[in-house]
Amino acid sequence: ALFEAWSSSRNQPELFFGDQVDRCFRCHLRQGQTLFIPTGWIHAVLTPVDSLAFGGHFLHSLNIGMQLRWLNPTRRDLNPTKGGSNHT
Repeated sequence: ALFEAWSSSRNQPELFFGDQVDRCFRCHLRQGQTLFIPTGWIHAVLTPVDSLAFGGHFLHSLNIGMQLRWLNPTRRDLNPTKGGSNHT
């Protein structure tokens, strides 16, 4: 609910979502390191230098409900035609 309120806010560009939550984590990766982000975790990426990055969805039998909710294209925040944004 908090993410949906932030993503549909008119002043979203001026608000850092991490400042809106009780807990937020920062992770610094070095060259050659890999980070797997759990299904459904909201995240942002800052790449301060030229980089090569790979991303994708790893589907598994654990927490399938969460995975299906995030992959559902009818979700308001994933469907630009319904007034949301495509920031996942």
